[in-house]
Amino acid sequence: MDPMAIGYILQRSQTYQKPWQSRAFISSIIGESLFSAEGTKHRCQRRIADQAFGERNLQSFLPIMFTKSSQLTEKWIASTQGAEEGETTIETAMWVQRLSLDIIAEVGLGVNLDCVKDDSNKIHKTYMEMFGVLLKKQNPLLTFLGICIPKLQPYIPTDMFMTLRRCKATVYDFGMKLIDEKRRLLAQREKCKHRDFLTLFLKANCHPDVPQDQRMSDEELLDIVNTLLSGGSETTALAITWTLHYLSLHPEVQERLREELCTVQTYSPSQVCGDDEILALFESIDSLPYLDAVIKESLRLSPSIHSTIRVAMVDDEIPLSESMVMRDGKVENVLRVKQGQWIHLPLEAVNIDKTIWGDDAWEFKPERWEALPKEVSRLPGAYSHMLSFSAGPRVCIGMRFAHMEMKIVLHQLISCLKFKPKARIIKGTLTFSKPYVEEDWKNGRPSSLPLDVSRYLPDEAACI
Repeated sequence: MDPMAIGYILQRSQTYQKPWQSRAFISSIIGESLFSAEGTKHRCQRRIADQAFGERNLQSFLPIMFTKSSQLTEKWIASTQGAEEGETTIETAMWVQRLSLDIIAEVGLGVNLDCVKDDSNKIHKTYMEMFGVLLKKQNPLLTFLGICIPKLQPYIPTDMFMTLRRCKATVYDFGMKLIDEKRRLLAQREKCKHRDFLTLFLKANCHPDVPQDQRMSDEELLDIVNTLLSGGSETTALAITWTLHYLSLHPEVQERLREELCTVQTYSPSQVCGDDEILALFESIDSLPYLDAVIKESLRLSPSIHSTIRVAMVDDEIPLSESMVMRDGKVENVLRVKQGQWIHLPLEAVNIDKTIWGDDAWEFKPERWEALPKEVSRLPGAYSHMLSFSAGPRVCIGMRFAHMEMKIVLHQLISCLKFKPKARIIKGTLTFSKPYVEEDWKNGRPSSLPLDVSRYLPDEAACI
């Protein structure tokens, strides 16, 4: 876990790419887009996405984040009303996932799925089924064959491939109708004011300066829809869910955070706020230091993606920050790799390395961010030196978006509600790092985070 070596690898995305096996597996789930594309295709998509995820564009979506967060808060408050002693058990992971799907659908695609209000939403159920099948035991030989040769997947009768095909067909049918409607609107208006990510992709794709052979096909655009809905909701939802988990285990941290959050009025749907007022409200939340520390500490301990793999495209020498004794007994300052060798990058392990973070590295202590060990500054991560969002040219493009969503959601929830643990939770790491009730993990049941929730009612309530 040499920080210099990890930084060197992540900064050279052409020399160290994702193995084709990994890209094939990701593509079988969400298609070939930002997560799995390499080379020219990735650079073209990234260039357009950089505009979509720019600060000014993201600020235009603040009303959506506030409104959706308020809807979930109101729903959970209603659940506590009438409950015995004002406390009820809520499966928070599922509801937060619905919230994140609602937000990314409206921000990314310009469509209101209303998953928080609609228990039967088809798209939400489709993604629950898609990610759920990945947890089930599969025939390893047939699964490996299908991943290595994607064209064979329709002929491999495993539950995983049949479910993935059916779910992708549902998402792509939804996506194609959406793309056709947006194309119709773009054709009718000289200047379309829609700023959702898909509209920006469509505008850029039909720009006269883009050669015909470089334009994205309908299939590539559908892959972007799938990526936005799945990757854009799942990772942020997990980050919020893990934060609720840690706060439930540490009531003293939760109380200190709530005291800080209640210095800023929460948003209510009944309020009529202009863009300047919404921006001012967010800036007040964004400036809260302890909220920032809590989020950083949660992302440090439980990044949504725990590790990644790269393959060397050429022979290379990777510099090391400290000398290493090789198998032949020689002491080297570089690690020599051959073309085709795989390299495992343990992102989460670096985040909790005691030689970097101190003896309490495995503990949840937001206070550590007030005075970090100097060794932390050596880490190559893009987010406060951590690798939770990776680093280099392929750093998570939605980092700022996720950070904004986390702060708004946590401000709404923690200002108005109190959370206590309900069951013993463990971390299950497959495609993502998810919370599981211990017995559920042992018996192959889905991820969940049940918490006991009650209303917070101070003398002068800051919440709705």
